[in-house]
Amino acid sequence: MNSFMKEVNNTDVFTIKLNSKEELVTRIIEHNETEVCVRNPMCMVQTQTGIGMQPWALTATLQEQWINVQHILTIVRTNKEIASSYMQSTTGLTI
Repeated sequence: MNSFMKEVNNTDVFTIKLNSKEELVTRIIEHNETEVCVRNPMCMVQTQTGIGMQPWALTATLQEQWINVQHILTIVRTNKEIASSYMQSTTGLTI
């Protein structure tokens, strides 16, 4: 795990790039040596007007999902504009 993961709080927004080439924008709730628990993960998608976000698991009933670290290429903090858009779409809060 990245060293900055030790200081993660559950309001921080991260971008997770997976081995499958999917790019997720999400909040990290918990993590350990083998898994990362994310809340309301959104997948970046191309739309007619540019890039947008949609729920990563469209049919999931749970807000939190665990990802095995073997499937993760990298975890970085999301840029401010995308993080703000993510928070507004998942919580209704404007940052």
